[in-house]
Amino acid sequence: MDEMGMAGAVTSSASYLAGDNVQARILGLEIDAKIALAGPHSNLRLRARARDFFMGAGLDIELARAACGQISILLAGRDVSRDSLELDLTDDDAKVANEVLNRLDMETKQLVETNWPVIQLVASELANRDLLVQTDLDEIILKAD
Repeated sequence: MDEMGMAGAVTSSASYLAGDNVQARILGLEIDAKIALAGPHSNLRLRARARDFFMGAGLDIELARAACGQISILLAGRDVSRDSLELDLTDDDAKVANEVLNRLDMETKQLVETNWPVIQLVASELANRDLLVQTDLDEIILKAD
């Protein structure tokens, strides 16, 4: 349990693992944004009501927006600190960030739809276990095929 009384998860951020390579960071940030958006899209898919997209999704959407803001800064040729809590976006940066967010949102929706049977299997396994590691996920994915 962490200081907030909630169990934490052991995860790695794709953008963090990318190191200093700008293209790799951008791709990593795109992965991070898609992961953040997958939860709200799964919630919508499960409940089939548009308002359910936003239920409990505030932090996920903010993480995706922040990742897209960082992408827009990197695409403009400027560096962005991994530790920065606030982004200083120009109007052009914000426009690019919104375009990237819209694209990633559509791609994530398609990924959730395409992989829904696997997502359901993973969710079912998570309901019965405290932790899933990569080998567990690999086995679940093989079962779905």
